[in-house]
Amino acid sequence: MKDAMFAAPVGDDVFGEDPSIIELEQYAANLFGKEAGLFCSSGTQTNQIAINVHVQPGGEVICHEESHIYKYEGGGIAKNSGASVRLLKGDRGRLEAADIAQWINPAHDVHFPLTQLVSLEDTANRGGGSVYSFDKILEIRALCDSLGLPLHLDGARVCNALAPTVQQTGVWNRVALHHLTYHKLRERFPELGSQMVCNAIYSVSRTSRMVFQHAQSPFNLNKLAGKPLPLLRFSDSCPVYFDRHTLSVKNGQLSMFTLDGRMRFALALTSTDEANFNEKKLREIVLSCRADGVYELSFLFDDEQG
Repeated sequence: MKDAMFAAPVGDDVFGEDPSIIELEQYAANLFGKEAGLFCSSGTQTNQIAINVHVQPGGEVICHEESHIYKYEGGGIAKNSGASVRLLKGDRGRLEAADIAQWINPAHDVHFPLTQLVSLEDTANRGGGSVYSFDKILEIRALCDSLGLPLHLDGARVCNALAPTVQQTGVWNRVALHHLTYHKLRERFPELGSQMVCNAIYSVSRTSRMVFQHAQSPFNLNKLAGKPLPLLRFSDSCPVYFDRHTLSVKNGQLSMFTLDGRMRFALALTSTDEANFNEKKLREIVLSCRADGVYELSFLFDDEQG
């Protein structure tokens, strides 16, 4: 991964001359069905740009009182967008449509700031990783649509959308979980594309095996002794586990399949490394972030006996 970063073609992005950034932005735009994408260096920067796009100076943003955009982004809503904030209470960082509705300011009264944006955080950091039910988000979406208000969503969603199915059914076999959830997830997250949904299903399946089947896990099924399964929570910093059918390597080039085509990256592989891809069974691919902030792509193979 580091070698790929060092070898990546670069240019002056101010003038739109960085081919790597351009490719990434175009990929993101295609993935989410948007006109264009924008590379940002942090989640805070991304949130603040999105808020600034939606509001005008003197407007008001509705969010939970423990929201990351309010508590941990340096007063950016006021500083960058000149907007005020309406802070609401809610269960573990989550808002209800009815609570939002009663705090929409009257548009005809100049004494009030104009309500211009509703922001949700899912999962809610300060709520201990609490997750919105999709029905609740749909209710808030419908309220915002009826009032012509944009809705901003901050946080990871797909893996946490799968977790309740594992908890309620006790099913985490990848194939079985795919049959139970794939079509519902594609309807719920159409912007992600087919293969990204498959990767999320694999990630949840793999994590569930480690949590509920590993002998040293405190949540091993034998140790739970028939008690209900705990609900898994996935943070944005969790490793990403790719289905082994998602990626392939040939002639030192990594090829990743997405709904919108293939992305290719050059890898510095030895002849032994590449032979492993041709001669051994690739078990899984893991993208993780080390303590020093460097991202690593790991390939796990079955041994000769396995």
